[in-house]
Amino acid sequence: MHKNLKEPHQMEGMMERQTAERPEMEQEHMTDEDVLRYLYLVERRLELLDAGVDWKTEYEAELEAVNQELKGLRGLVEREHERRTKMRPEIIKGIISEIKRKVGEDCEIRSQEVVKNNGSVRHGIVIRRHGAAVCPCIYIDGLLKDIGTGRRNIPSAAAEIADAYRKAGCGRFADVGKSLNKEDILKRVVYRLVNTRMNAGRLAGIPHKEILDLSAAYAVILSNNDEEMVSAIVDYSLCGTYGISEEELDLAARRNTKKNGFVVRTMEEILGIPEGMLFEGYIPQLVFTNTERLHGAAVMLYRECFEEAARRLKSDLYVLPASIHEVIAIPANGVGPDVLRKMVAEVNADEVADEEILSGNVYRYRLGTGRLEIM
Repeated sequence: MHKNLKEPHQMEGMMERQTAERPEMEQEHMTDEDVLRYLYLVERRLELLDAGVDWKTEYEAELEAVNQELKGLRGLVEREHERRTKMRPEIIKGIISEIKRKVGEDCEIRSQEVVKNNGSVRHGIVIRRHGAAVCPCIYIDGLLKDIGTGRRNIPSAAAEIADAYRKAGCGRFADVGKSLNKEDILKRVVYRLVNTRMNAGRLAGIPHKEILDLSAAYAVILSNNDEEMVSAIVDYSLCGTYGISEEELDLAARRNTKKNGFVVRTMEEILGIPEGMLFEGYIPQLVFTNTERLHGAAVMLYRECFEEAARRLKSDLYVLPASIHEVIAIPANGVGPDVLRKMVAEVNADEVADEEILSGNVYRYRLGTGRLEIM
């Protein structure tokens, strides 16, 4: 993961200069230098923790120094987060005012907090043309962050949002909403696999089916091209409006998700090296996703994919939930499930966005039985 470890003396010199320049009194705001320093320290800490066989005894002192400086910066980071959170409503109000000037008065424009996968919350701007049944929600979290740090101003952020709305096709969303019917929905619906416990509140209002600690929800693909995929989660209201039963919905999603296709690649293929050229003792890994590489963990609903891989490896499989987009399978005759669970926990904590975490569990697929179980 993290490579090119710097020698401790280089790091110590930087730390001395930074701490010497830091004023004694409590700062109200983070400067650009503070932000860069904090990001550097976080990255350096990860490098040291990930040193593995490259670990040197002198790194212990460096890691302790990094932890101490991060502890000192944490209060400043928390105050800065609180300050920006308080500013957010006024910034969003200003963005909406600017967008209205750019897209015209025939649109309703409002802010919306959207609860995404695993309870994560994103901030968006909804732009709805009058009479439109469907409209885009353009997420602005990155823009809010840039405004808070001074990299962007409100007019430029509003211009980017308006431009994104125009590129998406102002009227296309209205047209899609008007053209939807039961047959069209059943042709477009696919699975979305999520963690049941982490999405309990969200799942209460939508049709879904459970598989172990996971749940398969349903999404309608409104458009899909090289630049974007626009989809909407199916709720009970939509099913009622179009007279769709849960059985019809599930049969259609199973057919469409499989038709869209899955991809299985070895780690050698992903890294672009010849098969058999990895280090001695390497455990074969197969990465499962779909052709879009988005929400590909739905492959867990298709046991035949695992059966084929298990026959290829002549072994049961341990299935690791890398994210909602992909899962990894390895032969179940080497590393034990306790070690694998620890690996999954570390990856979830350090490398997977909160809203993309699928599970902390490890699963076992049993060759020849079609059975998938939690270990």
